[in-house]
Amino acid sequence: MQDRLRGTAVWLTAFFLLLLIGSIVFYKERMLFIDPGWVVFNILNKGSVLIAEYRYGALATQVVPLIAGWLQLPLSVILMLYSASFYVFYLVVVLLLVLRYRQWGFALLLGLYFSLFVSDGYFWPNNEVHQGVAWMFVFLGIFFSRSAAGLKWFHHLLLLLTGFLALFSHFIVAIPFSFLWIYAICDRANFKCNRKWFLIYSCFLTLVFTFKYWLGSRGWYDGPKLEGLRILNPKAVLESYDSGHIRSMLPLVLNNYWIALILLLSGIGYTVMKKQYFAALWTLLYCLGYMCLMGITYPDAFGRSTLFYIESEWMALSIIVGTIFVYKILPALQLKYIGLVLLLIALVRLGYMAESATLFHARYHTVGRMVHTLKAAGIHKALVKKVPAVEKELLMEWGTPVESMLYCNMEGIEPMITFVIADDNDVPAVGKDEFISCFSKMPVAELNPLYFRPDTTQNYQQVRYRSVK
Repeated sequence: MQDRLRGTAVWLTAFFLLLLIGSIVFYKERMLFIDPGWVVFNILNKGSVLIAEYRYGALATQVVPLIAGWLQLPLSVILMLYSASFYVFYLVVVLLLVLRYRQWGFALLLGLYFSLFVSDGYFWPNNEVHQGVAWMFVFLGIFFSRSAAGLKWFHHLLLLLTGFLALFSHFIVAIPFSFLWIYAICDRANFKCNRKWFLIYSCFLTLVFTFKYWLGSRGWYDGPKLEGLRILNPKAVLESYDSGHIRSMLPLVLNNYWIALILLLSGIGYTVMKKQYFAALWTLLYCLGYMCLMGITYPDAFGRSTLFYIESEWMALSIIVGTIFVYKILPALQLKYIGLVLLLIALVRLGYMAESATLFHARYHTVGRMVHTLKAAGIHKALVKKVPAVEKELLMEWGTPVESMLYCNMEGIEPMITFVIADDNDVPAVGKDEFISCFSKMPVAELNPLYFRPDTTQNYQQVRYRSVK
C-alpha cells in the first residue's frame, strides 16, 4: 500500500526546500533569538560543539558553525549556514527515506512533524527533539526496508548509531518512537520485518532509553522535568487534563493547529469504520498519554511569549495523529487527490509560519534599536532593568548579551555594544575587562576577537528599558 505514496516524494521535497529557503531568508530572526546565537557564540569562542544534557544528535547541525569558524568565515555567513543546516539535514533524511529506503510514509510523517504544530516554532530551530526525530526516522527507514531481506553488518552499525542518537537527543523522541515501533509490527500490510531482529532491537532501544533516563534524572535541565514522572499516580493523571497548560493549548488547537485535529478525528473514524480497532485505540491512547505528560511536565498556563517552546514540545504529536492518515486514508484516495490534500495542508501551515515572521522580525529590530540607541548615548555596556514590557517585545531576554554583539558584528558597529536585561539582584560584580554573558561573567580575553570585541574601557552602566527601547 505504501507504493501509492511514491508520488508524494516530489511534493515533500518541494515543501522542505521551501522551509530551507525560508531559513535563509529569515536567518537573522532565527539566529538572533536566544539558543541559536548562544550556540554559535560558544562554538566560535571555544572551537568545539556545545552539547547539553548528552544530546549528541545536535552534532548533525552544530558541525556547520564549527567548520565555518575554523575557516574564519564572516559571521553573517556562519549564521546563515547554521540556520540553513537544520533543513539541509532534514531534507537529506527525507531523500534517504524516499530514494534509498523507499519508506514514503515515514517521509510524509516527517513532513507533518514540521508543519502541523509549527508557527512560532519555525523561528526557534534549536530544540534537539527535531534532530532526534530525524535520526529516529533514519533508524526506522533502515530497519523496515532491510530487516526482512537481511541486515548486513553495516546496517547493524547504522541502526545502533541512529537509535542511540535518536533517543539521546531528547526524551520526547521516545514517545513517537515507541508508538511507531509497535504500530509497524502490527500493520503487516505496510511493514515487513524480521521478528527476531525486532525483539533484539526492542531490547537495545529499551536499554538506551533506560540509560538516558538514568543520566537525565541527574541532570540540571532534564532532571526537574522528569520529576512529574516519578510522582505519577491516578490523581495526577486526571489533574493533568485540567492543568493550565492544557487549558492554554485547547484554544490553539481550534484556532491554529486545527488540521491536526481533523486528521486525528478522521483517522479514528476511518479505522473504526473499517473495523481496524487496534490502530484507532493505539492512536487514541498515545494522544491521551501525550496530553497527560505535557500537562504534568508543564502544568502552568502559557502565553505568546513561550509559544515557540511549547510548539516544539507538541510537534511529536503530529507523528501520532498523522500515522493513520498517512498509512490508511491517503492510500485509499485517488492519486490526484493525494497531492491536492497534501498541498492544502502545506499551504495552510506555511501561512501560519509566515504570520509568525512578523513577531520575530519585530523582535530582531527591537534588539537593533536598543543597540543603536545605546551607541548614540555613548554607552557600550549596559545593564537594562527588566520590566513587564520585555516579555511582550523580546519574548525571552536571556540571550541579549550575545545577540547584541552578533548584531553589531553583522552591522559593522564598533565598538561593539552589549547589554544585559536583568533584575538588580541578578547582576554580578564585573570589571572593565569582563563580559557579562548569558549565564555568567567571563574575561574578555576568552572571547574570539575575530567575532566578539566588547569595550574594555567602560564599566557596565544601568539604564531603563524604556530609555533604550
